[in-house]
Amino acid sequence: MPPALAGHIGREVVLGLRAEDVRDAATDANPDLARLSGTVRSIERNGRDAYVTAQVEGHRVVARFQGRTAARIGDMVTVAVDAARAHVFDASTGRAISHPAR
Repeated sequence: MPPALAGHIGREVVLGLRAEDVRDAATDANPDLARLSGTVRSIERNGRDAYVTAQVEGHRVVARFQGRTAARIGDMVTVAVDAARAHVFDASTGRAISHPAR
């Protein structure tokens, strides 16, 4: 845990993830990444990449998939999340608490 989060144990925080840190779990075998499943709500194709927005337990998660993904709106997908790359914000103030190392 980053030292900046020590004072926030037990408090509500908001995680912000860049799409490049959330990927199609079917193409990422890294066992250190967290897995989340949700329903595809939209797909934005952008050349070699597709940005898939999934609804995961009431939260919107945008992930970078391969441009030719077979995912379609309404499908269930599983994404791999690099939690070490999360930006952390205080839920009550919106202030940034921690950013990942570059």
